[in-house]
Amino acid sequence: MPKIQVHSSRIQYTDSYIEAVYGYQNTEVRIHGDIFHVHPRTTKFTFRTNLQVPKVGIMLVGWGTETGTTVTATVLANKLGLINKDQGSQREHVNYVGSITQSTTVMLGLTNDGNEVNVPLKDLLPMVNPNDIIIDGWDLCSLNLSESLERVETINNDLKHQLHHEMKQMKPRKSILNRDFLPSKENIIVDNIIPGTREEQMAQIRKDINDFKTQKLLDKIIVVWIANEEKNNDVIDGVNDTADNLLKSIEKNTCAIAPSTLFAVASILEGCSFINGTSQNTFVPGCIELAERHKVFIVGDRIQSLQTLTESSMLDFLTSAGIRVNSVVQQNKVEKSTIFSTTNVQCGANDHYKGNLEMNTTMGSGTGPEECSCSKDGNVQIPEVFSRAEYHLELGIEGLNTIVVYNTCKDFLLASPILLDLIILTELCQRIIFRVGDSLKFQSFNSVLSVLGYLCKVPLMTRKAPVINTLYRQRKCIENILRACLGLAPENNMSLESKLSDSTDWNESQDIMRSRAQSKIVTMDDIRAVVGSVHNLPSGEVLAGSLH
Repeated sequence: MPKIQVHSSRIQYTDSYIEAVYGYQNTEVRIHGDIFHVHPRTTKFTFRTNLQVPKVGIMLVGWGTETGTTVTATVLANKLGLINKDQGSQREHVNYVGSITQSTTVMLGLTNDGNEVNVPLKDLLPMVNPNDIIIDGWDLCSLNLSESLERVETINNDLKHQLHHEMKQMKPRKSILNRDFLPSKENIIVDNIIPGTREEQMAQIRKDINDFKTQKLLDKIIVVWIANEEKNNDVIDGVNDTADNLLKSIEKNTCAIAPSTLFAVASILEGCSFINGTSQNTFVPGCIELAERHKVFIVGDRIQSLQTLTESSMLDFLTSAGIRVNSVVQQNKVEKSTIFSTTNVQCGANDHYKGNLEMNTTMGSGTGPEECSCSKDGNVQIPEVFSRAEYHLELGIEGLNTIVVYNTCKDFLLASPILLDLIILTELCQRIIFRVGDSLKFQSFNSVLSVLGYLCKVPLMTRKAPVINTLYRQRKCIENILRACLGLAPENNMSLESKLSDSTDWNESQDIMRSRAQSKIVTMDDIRAVVGSVHNLPSGEVLAGSLH
């Protein structure tokens, strides 16, 4: 039984699912000259969420990479309840800090006394416990996971020692190599390759997926690409522009098919959702069409990072505060190279119509000033990877201001909990179906699962969907969809009940609503709130029974 029980005539609980009637409110705006004609709309949605949480396995392409070894170590350490000793003397249990499903809360509502009730996001609907996720994968390097963890050096030695026995037994399956798509700067070990044509390689990937599912008795598998970022995959007419052409090109052993696209196609044909964790354009038009044809979710592109989260939230805050951001100057130091970029931001306090930040970026590289941090004893420590961003602002009366943000980018540590969020929420979306209006036909989300845009640096969107870059709106999209599955309205943060000069009418109205809920009586006002306006019916008219 779910932890949160909603008492409403608009929600139905069974042993296998929750069904909720939800009034989706949106606003249509028509512009005629200088006049904005606003038309509020309310559409009935009926959400049905399967309550049976399956046994889930994930297969990581690039299992031996920084992200692959770190996420494996994170899940194992939490499953075993290990204690991590940091550089100081404090010891604490490992956790999933950085995960929105495991470490954040949402405001559920208010008590009778007006106190907020906040609950973990993972408790809104039944979700997979990350400790229960079974992990496997592929890698071009044959080192076992313990050896790979030593090589990438992402966690401290104490935790490595505790995980050595378990991770030593994990060895990646052979993977696909196409040197045409391998960036020249990458220095990787290649000794674990699937031989044969592209069709034979894809057949082996499909066999690996089926073998893993059978051996571990899994209900679902989600495949994730976290291997090295490939060179961009050109969209070529007759090769990868349609689903049929893409499949024919694989059959013909065409060189222009990237390994990541091969993995995606194999996953789709096996009915497994595929997540692209890096920046290359894995999802060529033919791949997207194939996913839509088989009704399989694809998610991308590139796992979100702390650096991008910080930059996006800073721009979101500044523009929301009415401050004009003229430009952002960034310095990114990666090992021995330093990259400079200047972004001219075209969205400021007076740009009312723009839902996103429009930015033009120019980039360059060089040997600019080395950034360093000085400890109290005077020793200078220069991190191998860091980011420094200068936000050049314009204030009132042409005043200028600069904010500097310095970030020692350990993105692989945040990538693990974010990757787990992607997996957990993708699986949850597979259990959600809905119908629109009075239709009897249930449908699922679009195969391009743009709902999870918050967790990706470059969210993959459907053809008609608006691109939403502001973090707050992306985060609220996830939260509000989960609330809709319970028949709950989006949190509006108005708290009108606490802003009244006289609360008598409010209290009386709440007492009436509680009484109606207990007697299961629904008024036409309740129906209007769910399905929109009903004409020629007097306000306050009472109907017996429940709303379906």
